[in-house]
Amino acid sequence: MPLVLPRAGLPHVTVVVDHFHVVQLANKMLSLVRRRTTALRGRRGRACDPEWKARRRLLRNREDLTDAQFSTMWNQLIGTGDIGMTLLTAWIAKEKLRDLLALARTTDRHRTSHLRWKFLTWCADCDIPEVRTLARTIDRWWPEIHAFIDTSHNNAKSEGINRMIKLTARAAHGFRNTANQRLRTRCVTTRRARGHLHPAQIRRPGNALRGLAVFGQRYDRLIHAASRTSSNSAWTSRGGRYPIAE
Repeated sequence: MPLVLPRAGLPHVTVVVDHFHVVQLANKMLSLVRRRTTALRGRRGRACDPEWKARRRLLRNREDLTDAQFSTMWNQLIGTGDIGMTLLTAWIAKEKLRDLLALARTTDRHRTSHLRWKFLTWCADCDIPEVRTLARTIDRWWPEIHAFIDTSHNNAKSEGINRMIKLTARAAHGFRNTANQRLRTRCVTTRRARGHLHPAQIRRPGNALRGLAVFGQRYDRLIHAASRTSSNSAWTSRGGRYPIAE
């Protein structure tokens, strides 16, 4: 992504790379390696191929796999020969990168440098073009990745809210009126709508129920009132593409 505009407007800003996108890049690398090695068979992947069976487990975190799942994936890929060994080498590179990112919120700079060295050394020693491309990308963006490890700041909250906004517009099949879109967006992105109630509110059943019933009658009355007060609204209580129950 271009960094000219943020640094030009905010010259003292610290640019941080979100760890989610770094792991996503590693998973894409692993999928590219799997497709390329499967093409060596002279055909597309089939359900009987060990690398096709293990495609989901290769993208999962090591700690999310049970011992039986990990042993099955490992043994099946080793039994395939060069194809399986190439995939396991790329998978280990992904896990070494995750070990490096897991040092967020820590101040152990020596361990950070050591795990970075282990990751880059592993990628340099293996003869896999996709893995080496990933290593060059990580090395080029290392100041921004290191800033995440030091500060642990990311844009997870903003991306979560953006996801809720997109899902709301998708459920409504689009909006004709910006006032209704703004009202619906604010309703679904509040802390009550997402289930984050204050302990004092939980002790009062009435307030808790009102906070959880966002999509109930109170929600419909808000939308109904907004559509009536807006003079140019295309959403009415009995018309439009998204009718509101009275």
